[in-house]
Amino acid sequence: MERLSLHSDRLHAVIAPQGGSVTRLDLESGDAVHPILHPSDLAMHPLIPFANRVPGNIIDLVEPPLRLPPNVPGEACALHGIGWQRVWHVTEANEERCTLELVVKPDDWVFGFRAVQEFNVLGGEFRATLEIENTNDQSIPAGLGFHPYFFRAPGMQIQFNAERFWPEGPGHLPTDAISLPPELDFAAPVPLPDSWRNNCYSGWDGRATIHDPVRGLEVTIRASGPLRDLMLYTPPGAEFFCLEPQSHTTGAVTRARGQPPATPLHILAAGERLAVDMTIAARVPAL
Repeated sequence: MERLSLHSDRLHAVIAPQGGSVTRLDLESGDAVHPILHPSDLAMHPLIPFANRVPGNIIDLVEPPLRLPPNVPGEACALHGIGWQRVWHVTEANEERCTLELVVKPDDWVFGFRAVQEFNVLGGEFRATLEIENTNDQSIPAGLGFHPYFFRAPGMQIQFNAERFWPEGPGHLPTDAISLPPELDFAAPVPLPDSWRNNCYSGWDGRATIHDPVRGLEVTIRASGPLRDLMLYTPPGAEFFCLEPQSHTTGAVTRARGQPPATPLHILAAGERLAVDMTIAARVPAL
């Protein structure tokens, strides 16, 4: 499988055109190599043209409503769009940057679109951008996001500010939002949960920090304006956890589920584009 290797003086990233995915991101400090993402074929993958699950596999924000095929064995709902399951074309690559393109034809899925990703490393920062363009004659619903699997180390703490918490209901779909009780609030550094968490936080301010005292690291996530919902996924016993910035609330892909305080999918007119970006900054605070 083709791989692209990106290097700065502190970071090493590996990109796979298959899935348009990052397969590893490491911080190099002296002779030590610290994984920031949990190495795998999908250490971080794009969420396009929607994030998480589509209830009933129907998007009725446009007419006629769109019926999506399930795309993951054992999953009843279409999951995480299709960008992570397609091969992207490399349009530019050098030591510090690469650009990938994906063109989906209308007869190949429920609607066509063009997508572009760019990855680059500079010092201790890894930046990913993702853009979708509506190539159809009619409007399409679109959502974007990133799905990083962060390396999990003992003693880790996470910190981020949000306004609402969406409890998980049947089928891993959210129920109604609630205000944040103290036990679900990460405004101050809090140990990474050991229990199952698979929840959307909305009203997120676009910033999150991972404190890693055992390895002596700090990892900061910064996301652009459209990415104001954050998924927290902590499967018990796993060597990873996920903080997934996305442009719409999980499940908010229908008129019924897309009402406030949920953020629905964007509706893009013919030729219209939506773009987002995220930066992962890793550092050893003592340096």
